[in-house]
Amino acid sequence: MRLLLCLPLLTACVADSAWRGVRQSLAGDAERARLEALAAEVTIHRDAYGVPHIEGPTDASVVFGLCYARAEDEFEVMEQSLFLTLGRNAEAAGEAGLVWDRVIHALDIPGLARQEYLRMPTEERALVDAAADGVNWYLATHPEVRPARLRHFEPWYFVAAEFAFQLHALGEATGDLAATEDGSNAWAIAGSRTTTGHAMLLANPHIPLGQVYEAHLHSDEGLHVSGMLAYGRGVLPVVGFNEHVAWTLTVNRPDTADVYAVRFDHPSDPDLYRHGAGWKRVRTRAVTVYVRLSEEALEEQTLTLRSTHHGPILHQDGALAYAVRVAGIERGDGVGQWYAMARARDLEEFQAAVGRLGLHFHNVVAADSGGRIWYVYNGAIPRRAAEFDWSLPVDGNDPATDWRGLHGLAQLPQVIDPECGYVQNCNSLPWTTSASAADPRAADFPPHLVGPDFDDPRVAMSHAVLGRSAPFTFEDWCGAAFDRTVHDPHGMLARLLSEASARTAEDPRLESALATLARWDRRLDLDAVAPTLFFLWLERVAGYSLTGEGLPIGVSTSNLLKVLDDLERRFRTWEVAWGELNRHQRPIDGAHSDQRGSWPCLGAHPWGGTTFCFLSRRPPGCNKRYGYHGNSYVAAVELRPEGPRARTILDFGQSRDPASPHFEDQAPLYASGEMKPAPFTRAAVRAAATTSYHPGEQP
Repeated sequence: MRLLLCLPLLTACVADSAWRGVRQSLAGDAERARLEALAAEVTIHRDAYGVPHIEGPTDASVVFGLCYARAEDEFEVMEQSLFLTLGRNAEAAGEAGLVWDRVIHALDIPGLARQEYLRMPTEERALVDAAADGVNWYLATHPEVRPARLRHFEPWYFVAAEFAFQLHALGEATGDLAATEDGSNAWAIAGSRTTTGHAMLLANPHIPLGQVYEAHLHSDEGLHVSGMLAYGRGVLPVVGFNEHVAWTLTVNRPDTADVYAVRFDHPSDPDLYRHGAGWKRVRTRAVTVYVRLSEEALEEQTLTLRSTHHGPILHQDGALAYAVRVAGIERGDGVGQWYAMARARDLEEFQAAVGRLGLHFHNVVAADSGGRIWYVYNGAIPRRAAEFDWSLPVDGNDPATDWRGLHGLAQLPQVIDPECGYVQNCNSLPWTTSASAADPRAADFPPHLVGPDFDDPRVAMSHAVLGRSAPFTFEDWCGAAFDRTVHDPHGMLARLLSEASARTAEDPRLESALATLARWDRRLDLDAVAPTLFFLWLERVAGYSLTGEGLPIGVSTSNLLKVLDDLERRFRTWEVAWGELNRHQRPIDGAHSDQRGSWPCLGAHPWGGTTFCFLSRRPPGCNKRYGYHGNSYVAAVELRPEGPRARTILDFGQSRDPASPHFEDQAPLYASGEMKPAPFTRAAVRAAATTSYHPGEQP
C-alpha cells in the first residue's frame, strides 16, 4: 500500500496515460484547432423545451454534438456514469467502493473495452472518438466547470459503459440485484388497427424519475434518429425512432449468467483445477486501485484477481472457489448494435441489428413504416446442457457444464405480425404477447431460456386497451399512453367493498368511505377522493396478495381503517383528493418539500392496472406524496411512409440545473398526461428552434 497526497492525482488518470498514445491526439493549439473545426460543422438547435436537435455532415459529427449538448445539461451525471464503469469507485466512495471496483476489474471491463475499441470497425470507432471529443470540447470551452474525477475523456470509456451495462446479468446470477418495483410498457399496433393504415408504437419505460435525456440527431451521412438516453450513459438513443422504424425496450430477466463451483484439488499445485481428465491453471493478475481516505489523501491498494476459464472467481473458501460467467461479456458490440438499430431502414434490417446480441438482455418491441410489428424476448442466452440445474452453482470441473455458444435470434421467443394486430410487453412473459395463436408456448423452449418474469396487472390492462374494436387514430394513441382508467383486473376493489361493507359497525367512517369507493367510476381524477383511498389501501395489502385471493379475513377492513387514520393525522380529514395528495416535483439536492411548488399528478401505481405509472411516497418532513419512479420518457409514434409523426414527454426536463428554464418545464404537461410535439424534419426543427449555435458558442 502507498499513501498518496493531493487529490488531483486522481483526475490525471494515471492508469490511462499510456493508452492515450494509441489515438496519437495532437496537443495544445493544434488539438484545439481540430476541435474548433469539428464544432464549426455541427449545429445544435434547441426547441422551446431545450431538446437538442443536432445536425452535421457525418454520423460521428452529430454524436460529437450530442455529447457536447448533453454535457451542457448534465455533465456531472455523465462523468459519474463513466467513472463507475472504470473500476474507480473507491476513489470517491472510500473502502465501501471497493466492492464495485473488484467486480469491474475481476471481469476486466477496462481491458475488454480497450480491446473492443481497437477491433471496432472504423465507422463505429469514429462514434466513440466523437463522443470523447464532444465532452472534452465542452470542458475546454467551459473552464469554470470542475470535474470531480475525469479531466479528460477517452473513447474507450464509452465502450466500457456498454460492458458495465451488462452487469444486470451478473446480479441475476449471484442474487445481488435488488428487485425492481415496477417495469415498463411497450406497445405496437399494426396498420390494420389504425385509421391511417400506419403502424404505431408506444415507448413507455418505467425507471427512476429524472434519469432520461432526449435528443435528435440528423446527419448528411444517413444517421437520423430521435429518442432517449438514460443514466448519463450512451452515445446513441437506446429507445426511439428513425424515418422507418420505431422501437422500445422493457427489462427482462433471461438466464444469461452462471456460477461455477471449482475445486482446486491438485495434490501439489494449488493453482491447478481439474477439468475433465486434465488440469487447468488459474489466471492471476494484479490491479492497482486508489481508495479515498479523505479530501486530500488516497491510499494505493493492489487487488489480486483470479480467473478460471469460466470467468472470474468472486469468492473462495479454502479449495472451493466460485467463478461467474456472464454471457457476451467477452465481446461488447453495444455501440455497434445501437448504431445498426438507429440506421435500420425496415423491420428486417432492425431484426438483423438485434440479432447481433450486443444488447444482452431486454425485451424489444418494434414497428416499421410498412405497417409491420414485432416482439422478441431478447438476450445473449447461453446454450446449456439440459441435465443440470442452472439456477444453482454447477460443477465447474465437469466439461459438460461448459457453455455451447449462444442461442441465435431465431431461437428466442418472438411474435411478428399477429392476427390480432398488436403486441405488448410489460416486463411480462412472452406467452401473453398478443391475443393471437401466434404467441410462443413455454413448452417449446428450454426452461433456462426465459427467466423469472411474470404477468402482473399491467398485462391485462394492456390487452384491455389494445384489444378495443375501434381502430386507433393518432390522437387516440397519444391518449392511450396516459389512459385514466383503473382497470383493477383482479377485482381488488370488489374484494374490499364486499368484505368491509359487512363490518361498517367497527367504525362509523367506514360506511362513508365505502360509499365513496362504490360511487367511483374507476377513473383517475384529480378532484376525486376514491383514488386516494383505493391506492393507499392497495399499497398496504399488496404485501399479502395482488390478486385478491388468500387475503386473511379482516386484512381489507383493517388496512382501510389505517388509511383513514393516517390521512386524518396528516390532513385533519380522510377526504383528501388525489391531486392534493399525489404530487409531482423535481427534488433539489435529493429532497422534496411541501413548501416548494409542485403539480397534482394523474398517475398511479400500476398494481391497479393503470397505464400512467407513477410510484409515489411520502418523504421525510412531508405530508404529501411525491413521485420517484414510473413513466420517464414517453413517446407515441406513427410510422408514416413520408416520415414519422411523434409526440414525447420527459418527467421533468432536459437540464439538471435548478437555475435552468428546462429544469422542470415539462413537469406540468407530464403530470396532466399530455405530450409535446417532437419535430423531426429539418424544416420542422428549424421552425421549432428557439436558439441555434455551434458547440463552444453561447446559446
